[in-house]
Amino acid sequence: EQRKLDKQYLAIVVGRPEPAQGVVQARLKEIHAGIKKVIISRSGEEAISAYRVICSSKTAAMVEVRIKTGRLHQIRAHMMYLGTPVLGEDIYIPDEFAKMPPAPRLCLHAWKLGFKHPSENKWCEFIQPPPRDLLTAAARLGLTISDQLFVIHKE
Repeated sequence: EQRKLDKQYLAIVVGRPEPAQGVVQARLKEIHAGIKKVIISRSGEEAISAYRVICSSKTAAMVEVRIKTGRLHQIRAHMMYLGTPVLGEDIYIPDEFAKMPPAPRLCLHAWKLGFKHPSENKWCEFIQPPPRDLLTAAARLGLTISDQLFVIHKE
């Protein structure tokens, strides 16, 4: 099967997903309870997220997430499904995570986009390194991110 679109995100999550690398296949159903949100439901639409922990500390982890589908709040819901909410989360947060470390915003960043160019038939890849506020939040949690992560490797 040929890739058409590759979307990758970086997320700072509370805790560390176990296992450190995996695929979440949990169907998501949109609900409207004052705000748009999703729930995990057998009657929902297919949603697939592949993830891997890039680095972790005692309290948090930086996770790279590659989405195979593009559902509303997919990464947020899937990380919560793993028991590791995205730092700064305010919708999918159970009571036991009410005292999450402070965050400047939702710590989720679309950092890599790849697609096959329609006329040149070549794979194109674009990287947007995480903004300073995300890196500062990561550093405060003891997360060290290698600069090598943001280098484009030719295929």
